[in-house]
Amino acid sequence: MSHVDAAFVERLSKLARISLEKDEILRLEENLEKILKHIDRLQEVDTKGVTPCFSVQQELICPQFEDETEPLLTRNELMKNAHDSISGFIRVPTVIKGA
Repeated sequence: MSHVDAAFVERLSKLARISLEKDEILRLEENLEKILKHIDRLQEVDTKGVTPCFSVQQELICPQFEDETEPLLTRNELMKNAHDSISGFIRVPTVIKGA
């Protein structure tokens, strides 16, 4: 079983490039210790004969559809649907102010 101490948490914080206060270090020390204890408990589970999987829903079959092409609209047909246009282009409201 692994043991988490303040030095370990401080080393992790330096690797992650985050600064931690003393109370945060203590809280993370406790939380990481609990996580590692839980992982140790999981290691005790007998998984012989269990097929590895990447999802709990492996039997779920996602439907696949063939790509279907449709004829494209002509420029005139497209421009009929445009709310506003200028010189043959669709005009849209300004999104970025000052641009």
